[in-house]
Amino acid sequence: PFVIAGISMPEWVLVLGALGILRAVLQVADKPAPVLYLLVATLFVGLVALPNTPKYDGERLFFAALPFFALLVGGGLTGIVAFLPGVGHGDSVLRSVRGWVAAFLLLACCVWGGMEMVMTHPNELNYFNRIAGGGKGAYEAGFETSYWGEGLNEEVCRFLNETIKPGSKVKTLALNDLAFSNLQEWGMLNQGVNYSPEAPPYDYYVLQVRQGFFG
Repeated sequence: PFVIAGISMPEWVLVLGALGILRAVLQVADKPAPVLYLLVATLFVGLVALPNTPKYDGERLFFAALPFFALLVGGGLTGIVAFLPGVGHGDSVLRSVRGWVAAFLLLACCVWGGMEMVMTHPNELNYFNRIAGGGKGAYEAGFETSYWGEGLNEEVCRFLNETIKPGSKVKTLALNDLAFSNLQEWGMLNQGVNYSPEAPPYDYYVLQVRQGFFG
């Protein structure tokens, strides 16, 4: 989970988070709340990291840690602004400059995050940062780059409806057939195709690139 956390968030989040953790530890006597955030976040990730805990499905297993880590990221950003040197002759000038710098840094983070989403589209759910080499590097390293059938979009459904004739038996591999049943209920896939056959022979195989289910 520590590895997954380190490669599934943008680099600026990790940097500000590290600064926030350092600031929380150094200021624990004066401001104990950030250390509480750190302990809670560590608890959720630590539980998943235990040797006997099943390891699957990536960061969704420790989502509960992310809001507390986000608070530490905010603390890291605040720490950067707090270290700005004094400007001018009055506190009001200093507060004004720090406010503008803080707003600029926050805007930069938002723009960076937005650009990451645009560049990752349509695979936002499978984001990997540059530490992992992006999606391509993560794929080559063996990390899971797809999950629970999000690749079954309108384009794929149209292809399946045009290609597979009613009465056909389709075996799904590395992919839960419940996704197909739901799509049939919603009218996006033809009702006459059996996507949950009990036994072979099968007319088609549908394989999802979900490396964790290969084997």
